[in-house]
Amino acid sequence: MPFVVTATLVGSAATACGGETDSPGTAATGGVGGSGATGGSGATGGSGGTGATGGSSGTGATGGAAGGGAMGGSGGTDGGTACPPTMPMASNCTVDAGVKCSYDVECQGGKHTFVLTCEGTTYKEWTLAPQACDPKKPFDSCANTQLHCSGTNWTLPQGTNPPSPCPATLPSPGDTCYSGGFGGVWEFCGYPCSTAGGAGWTVMTCPYNLDGGQSTWAVSSACK
Repeated sequence: MPFVVTATLVGSAATACGGETDSPGTAATGGVGGSGATGGSGATGGSGGTGATGGSSGTGATGGAAGGGAMGGSGGTDGGTACPPTMPMASNCTVDAGVKCSYDVECQGGKHTFVLTCEGTTYKEWTLAPQACDPKKPFDSCANTQLHCSGTNWTLPQGTNPPSPCPATLPSPGDTCYSGGFGGVWEFCGYPCSTAGGAGWTVMTCPYNLDGGQSTWAVSSACK
């Protein structure tokens, strides 16, 4: 009997559990392990792909925009545009082509404002903006410059051998002078003078000596 009872207990227990055989489906709880699919939420780890936003650090390329600072190089251009502090000669233009420079200059006939422009490419020269001469003061000039009124307008001679400037002060008749080409002084030079009636204007001349002798200053137009 005790043996039968023991066997019955084993069998009934199996049946009782068998009715709940699906409860081994609690092993399905093992399916909860399927919540390991939560591990699939590791796909959220894929959201780590948002690390691609790290790619937004490519916005560092905006730093490349700082390359716009290269515009500062244009400052180098500015450095080449400074006008000479004093009135330059016609040649030896060292600033950028197209640069204009204005100068107030004391001339024999008074103060004048002259505008020079640097023109040329490989070889650059200063050119003078058109400016009329005072018809009452012919052959006016400006000391220590090549400016000269040899006609109706002021001129700034070009070339490698321009005439020499007129003397800074009124020469006396008989003073020696060098006339002719290759640096010879202007043939006519005008100067202010004083007369009994007030200020006047005279013109001196240094004519070329055809005999090959020394040229001298002479009065071309008396003070009047």
